[in-house]
Amino acid sequence: MMNRHITMVLMIMPLLVVIGCKQNAAPDTPSIPYGVSDGWVNSTYTFYTTTSDQDGDDISFLIDWGDGESSGWSDFVPSDTTVFFTHTWSNPGSYDIKAKAKDIHNKESEWSDAHPLTISTKSPPPSVPVLLDSTLSPGLPPILHFGAYEVNAVVSSPGVEGDRISCQFLCNYSLRDWSGFQTDTIFKAPYTFVDTGYYVIWARARNESGGISDWSEPGVIYVPNRPPLKPQIVSGPDSGFASTPYVFGAEGHELDTDPDEQKKAYQFAWGNGDTSDFSMDTLNFYSTPYAYKGASGTFYAKVRTKDRYDATSEWSDPWEVTIVNLYEADFGEGVRPTGICIDGSNIYVAYFDEGSVKKFDMSGAPVAEWSGFNSPRDIAVDGEYVYVTEWMKHRILKLDKNNGTRVDSFGVVGTQDTCLKYPCGIVVDDNFIFVTEFGNNRIHKFSKDGEHIAVWGEKGSDDGQFERPTGITQDDADRLYIADTQNSRVQVFTKDGEFVDEWGSAGNGDGQFVGLQGIFWYEGHLYIADTDNHRIQVLTEVGGFVTRWGMQGDGASQLMSPHNLMVYHGKVYVTDTVNDLVKVFNIPL
Repeated sequence: MMNRHITMVLMIMPLLVVIGCKQNAAPDTPSIPYGVSDGWVNSTYTFYTTTSDQDGDDISFLIDWGDGESSGWSDFVPSDTTVFFTHTWSNPGSYDIKAKAKDIHNKESEWSDAHPLTISTKSPPPSVPVLLDSTLSPGLPPILHFGAYEVNAVVSSPGVEGDRISCQFLCNYSLRDWSGFQTDTIFKAPYTFVDTGYYVIWARARNESGGISDWSEPGVIYVPNRPPLKPQIVSGPDSGFASTPYVFGAEGHELDTDPDEQKKAYQFAWGNGDTSDFSMDTLNFYSTPYAYKGASGTFYAKVRTKDRYDATSEWSDPWEVTIVNLYEADFGEGVRPTGICIDGSNIYVAYFDEGSVKKFDMSGAPVAEWSGFNSPRDIAVDGEYVYVTEWMKHRILKLDKNNGTRVDSFGVVGTQDTCLKYPCGIVVDDNFIFVTEFGNNRIHKFSKDGEHIAVWGEKGSDDGQFERPTGITQDDADRLYIADTQNSRVQVFTKDGEFVDEWGSAGNGDGQFVGLQGIFWYEGHLYIADTDNHRIQVLTEVGGFVTRWGMQGDGASQLMSPHNLMVYHGKVYVTDTVNDLVKVFNIPL
C-alpha cells in the first residue's frame, strides 16, 4: 500500500514543476557590430552593439574579431545597454566581426550577423608640405595688412607613385577641410585677415592610399593696423552768413577708403577753435551741417578720419570759407513781438502777449507805448494811421499814428463773408486794406474807411485755398503774396483775388518752409520769416531760392520763431518773437 502512494507522488512532481515554474530564455541576438568598414594595420578601431533580454536579466557580450581573437565576455550590463569594444588588427585582410550575448544564467544567444571589415597595409605618406609664399617663414614674421592674401604650399612627393594628393591648412586653430585630390603638387589657400594680430599657418598632405604627412613648419604672419589715408579737401560753401547752418562734406582718399578696408569715422576742425566729435563709422563719404555762430571772417576747415582701432589720418588740406555776420543791432525788448512796420521816421511794433504797440525812432530808441489791446497780432502804417489786427477781438483797429488814439474799428466775429475770426496779417496801400483771416482761411479786402469790399478763399490745399494764412505783402505790380502757413507755401493773387501762382513745400531745404508767417516784398525779392525753421529766406518773385540766414538760438545773430519782418533802406527788421526782441540785419544782397 505504501509503495503505491510513493509512486503516485513521483508521478505528480514533474507535472507540478511544468505547471508552476517558467523557464529562462536566452537574450535576443545582438545587433550587427557597428564601426568602420575599412582600416589600417596596427590602428585601433571601436565597434559597438546592443541587445535585449526578455526576462530583464543583465547581459554580457562577446565579440569575435574574425582574426582568431575575441573580446572575452564583458561585464554584465542592464538589458538594452550599448556596449563599446576596441581592437587592433596586425595583419591585412578581410574579417567578419560578430557578437553574441549571455544572461546571468549563462543562457547564450545566437551569433549576430557579421560586419565585414577590410584591413590594409598603410601606404607611405606624402612628403611634409613646404609653405611657399614669401610672406610666410618660420623666422621673424613678415608684416601684412588687412585684406585678402593667398598662401601656397608644395608637396614634393605623393608617397605612393601615381597617387593624387590632397592638402589641408590650419590657421590659428581654424582647420580647413581637405582639398580635392589633384595631380598638381602646389596647393593654394586664400585667407582674408580682418583683425590685427599674429597668424600662424600650417599645412599637411594625404594621398589616395590613405597616407597622411606630418604638419609643416609654421608660417607666421603679423597683421598690424595702418591709419587711414589723408582725406580729400572738405567740400562745402566758400562763403556764407553767421549763425546759418551749411552742409560740409568729407571724402576719403581718392586712392583708397582705408588701407585696411575698414569703415572709418570723420572729425572736422572748423578753423575757429571748434572741433566736431568723431562721427559714427561710415563708408567713404560723410556730411554734416555746421554754423559759424556769431562769427565773421575767413576760416579754414579741415577733416581727418580714424578707423575702429583709433588709428588717425593726417588732416586734409584746408577749405577756405568766408563768413559774414549780417547782425547789426537789436532793440524793443518786450513779451512776444509779432508785428512790425516802418513809416520812414518811426518803427511800430505789436507785442502780442503784452497787449501793446510800441513806437521807436529809426535807431531803436523808444518814443511811445500804447497799451490796452487784446493780443495785437500784426500792424501796418500809412501817411496818417496805424492799423492793428486785434486777434482775440476779431477786429481791425485804426489808430492815429502820432498819439495812438483810436480813430475807428471794424470787424465782428463769425463765418459770414463780412465777418472775421482771428485776423492775422495786414497790408495797406493808397486805397485798400488787405487782411488774412487765420480762423476761417480767407483773405479780406476793405476800403481805408473799413467798408468790406471782397473776400476769397476757403479751407484746403488747392489753388486759392488756405490752411491758416498769416503774413501778407504787396509788390509794385499790385500783386498780393500770402503766407499759406500750414500748406508750407506762398500763394500769389491780384488785388481782386484772382489766383496767379503758388510755390513752396514743407521741409528745411532751400526754398522749403515749416510754419512760415511773415512775408515782405522789397526790390524784386521776397523776404520770408520761416518761423519754425528759425531763419529768414530770400526768394525771387516766382519762388526761386536766393539765400537764407539764421538758426535756432538766443545768440545775437540767432533767431527763435521769428514771426514777422520788414525791409527798409538795406536793413531787415525781424520780430525775434520767442527771444522777445526786434533784431536788425544788413540786407544780404
